[in-house]
Amino acid sequence: MATDARHPANRRGKNGWLIVDGYNIIGAWEELRDLARVDLAAARDALADTLMDYCGHSGQDLLLVFDAHSGNQGERCQMLAETGAHQMVYTGKGQTADQYIERFVREAEGDLFVASSYGLIQVMIASHASRLSSLGFYKAVSAQQGNRAT
Repeated sequence: MATDARHPANRRGKNGWLIVDGYNIIGAWEELRDLARVDLAAARDALADTLMDYCGHSGQDLLLVFDAHSGNQGERCQMLAETGAHQMVYTGKGQTADQYIERFVREAEGDLFVASSYGLIQVMIASHASRLSSLGFYKAVSAQQGNRAT
């Protein structure tokens, strides 16, 4: 993990962490999958917006992780909110989102909730974090949005 004090691994999530495997969720949620076919960056932005809204109501800090293992850049972390409570990470070359999430979960403290349907990540984090499948997480987000609309 990075040594930058702003990096999520160096902070403790005050109300717990929601850790999301970004491309796994985009591939599982129909509207994001359809958007990604046209504009992948727009799908990433739409997911980030939805998750920031969700975490704004749940009180959780957000760590949104995307694979960038085939790119030439190193790991990079982007703040999604001025408070630093919501962050997006693109993994470094040769590292998958699953590897990043597994390592983060082992090193982080507090309540951890991981949203991914990738079987291996669910097994790797089983003793360290609560797990949500991509579709189960979609239902939770939809329910929260529905509760606010009424």
